[in-house]
Order: sequence, then C-alpha cells, then structure tokens
Amino acid sequence: MPDRAEIVTKERGIPWDPANFTTLSITDPGLLNKQGKPSGYQLLPSRYGNARYGGVDDYTYNDIWVTLQNPTHVYPSMLNSYIASPRDVDGHDLEVWYTAAMHHMIRSEDGVIQSRQPVEGVTQVMWTGFMLMPQDLFDTSPLYSPVEASPNAASRAKRR
Repeated sequence: MPDRAEIVTKERGIPWDPANFTTLSITDPGLLNKQGKPSGYQLLPSRYGNARYGGVDDYTYNDIWVTLQNPTHVYPSMLNSYIASPRDVDGHDLEVWYTAAMHHMIRSEDGVIQSRQPVEGVTQVMWTGFMLMPQDLFDTSPLYSPVEASPNAASRAKRR
C-alpha cells in the first residue's frame, strides 16, 4: 500500500492504524529548506498495541491529538472538550498530544507480593514511546557534504 498524506486542517484526534503505519508530520509552510520543502518533524509512534479505556478515559480512543496552543490545556482527560468545537489549525501554534499504550507483565523484579498487602517494590513500564524525527529540516544529510563530481569523473566512468 503506498504512503498517503492527509492534511489536518482542524483540531481533532487521530487513531493510530497499524495497517497504515500512522505517523504525523508537523511542518511550517513558511520555513522552507533550499529544495523548497517545508521543514518540520515527523512523529513516529513506537506501538505494541493500543489501550482503549472507554467510559473512563475516552481520550484513549485516539492516539494523536492536534489542538491549538493554549496554556490552560494540561489535562489529557479533557482533550474531547478542548476540541468540542474544532477550530482551524493552519497558520497557528499547535499542541500535539500523543497517548502511548503501556504494557506491564508481572515479574519477580517488581517486588514482594504478600497476601492482602500492597506490593512493595517498583513496577517498570516496559513498552512505550515515540520518535520525533527531523523531516526536510536540512538540505542534505548533515553527516557529510556532497562530493562535487569532477569533469574527469564522468569520462573515467564511461571507459570502464
């Protein structure tokens, strides 16, 4: 299946779809590299499943949220109310929210489990995360400079 891009024009939640490898590109059309492409970042989820807690935490039905920047937006549980009347996002400062499923398998390293007593120890969350990768931020790879081809290089290549 080919990659497809969908432009987010209004505040909304976006469910992660494992069949389509959902990612989110965040760009600034006013910030172009030398190739004329908008610079930005790509949010790449590291997913090992989805956590859906409907009725209690309805915001978990979407994994990525785009809202207009607002210093009062601090509670994930309020995401649905933040976008109750979705506003245009083009040309505005944004907040990008990412919810990650956390999976924990009980193991001896968690601590001592005693009958009818709380567990004493530390619970390690094992699988969650995301990567924020530069996208068209640079004109070429910052790891090396492109080598200019000399006029003789083309003639040597033809003789071989």
